[in-house]
Amino acid sequence: MSNSNNQVMEKQIMARAIASSEFTKSILSRNVPQLISNSKYQPIAMILVHYYSLTDEFISENSLLSKLDDWFTRENNRNRQQGNPEMSESDMLEYINTTKDLLNTEVDTTTTFVDSLEVYIKDKLASAAILEEAGKGNERLAERTQKAMDDINDIDIGGNKNPAINIAKDFNKKAYFYKHDYEGRIKSGLSTLDIALKGGLQPGEIGLICGASGFGKTAILTNLAAYYSLVSNNNVLYVYLEGKTGDALGRLDRVITDSGYREMFNKDGYVNREFIKKGYNYYKNSKSSGNLIIKKFTTRSLTISKLRTYIQSLERQEDFKIDVVVLDYADLMRVGNKSDNEAVSGEVLYQDLVGVADETNVLIWTGTQLNRTSSSAEVMTFDNVEGSFRKKNICAAVFTINRNSDENNEGYERLYIDKLRDRNGISDEFLYFKYDKSTGRISSETEKETEYHKGLVENLDSSYKGNHTTADKPEYTKQSQNVDLSGVGVETFGIK
Repeated sequence: MSNSNNQVMEKQIMARAIASSEFTKSILSRNVPQLISNSKYQPIAMILVHYYSLTDEFISENSLLSKLDDWFTRENNRNRQQGNPEMSESDMLEYINTTKDLLNTEVDTTTTFVDSLEVYIKDKLASAAILEEAGKGNERLAERTQKAMDDINDIDIGGNKNPAINIAKDFNKKAYFYKHDYEGRIKSGLSTLDIALKGGLQPGEIGLICGASGFGKTAILTNLAAYYSLVSNNNVLYVYLEGKTGDALGRLDRVITDSGYREMFNKDGYVNREFIKKGYNYYKNSKSSGNLIIKKFTTRSLTISKLRTYIQSLERQEDFKIDVVVLDYADLMRVGNKSDNEAVSGEVLYQDLVGVADETNVLIWTGTQLNRTSSSAEVMTFDNVEGSFRKKNICAAVFTINRNSDENNEGYERLYIDKLRDRNGISDEFLYFKYDKSTGRISSETEKETEYHKGLVENLDSSYKGNHTTADKPEYTKQSQNVDLSGVGVETFGIK
């Protein structure tokens, strides 16, 4: 293998080690000198091994550079004791620049490269293991060597972190997964959704919101970003692929501060100072420990690889772990290995999204658009989309937005439950929400509001006829219906 190829392999090993505690602990820590020959990489590799031996928290850029500075101090002390010259400023700067270069290196996840890298790592570790076992003498050499080879051959850098479990004996492993899989769920803070999801989805999973054009996919995703961050105290990255930044900020601020269009904009179409002040006071006094970061990528510019790299880069910059990514929405991403078959391309995209969610240990919510014929269906479902079963099989939860004219007028909407992995205890096909058209906020309903809501649906779904009594009309619907947006000028976004 050429020296240039070795350099590529070592750089990718280091990039993976920075991004993943699992990779560092299971692979790099086995034999740093054998896997990393680059003298500038070696101290960085040892820093990573030591850091990830103590925690699984993602190492930030500041933390890595700080630990490198500590290494400079130790090296210079050692050099002085041994009568050797200390490291020069240019030497230290070279290490710093090397570290920054590794931090910005994009992990190559193409199947061909991953396979080649895995072979490279196994060959390097195998040659070292053979020499190590031979150095211990000839007794049971073949048996010892074979055991070492079996361990190395079990390496899977593609992300298979799940061990084999003997269900009758491995009680510690079972306890770990019970705790991890049931207590690791991420609550949204939107009670109706959390109840349906048995406490929430988990990192490594994808939730999907489906809707016909103009039915409010972005509104739902905006609400999810707000609820996950400011209600449930998670760190959320909201990625959007169309529209202006001002529009995205406005949607979020209206939902979060519960402000209507008329409260946000004056008659000339500019943002009211009082709205800005209201937002400032809200965030200043908020007790939430969650963070909400928004990021714009242009349509068709965002790839799976770029999304993965950005999540990891953001975590290093902000020095906190991202818990949830809200992606508005996946259909607008650029598919690398695009197939002539749209359904197959969609399946590959969603498989790759699960890979990103798993590798970065985040929960991802995204949206997809139903085809035009779906709007004529009595109940819109994800099955209206050709090849939908491919995406549905990949996602942990799938909901489709439904709303008839009465619901639209009075401030309600439903999410049809297309898929839940656990439907135990859920008898209805829908989740019911209040929807304030002026603020854009969705919220859970009281029992009385749900009873009234179902009455609005009975002309659409006869299964509800006779199953409820007429409830008093909820007070809030009298205030939010028939919002007049004429002359508001929502396209102009500025401060005057």
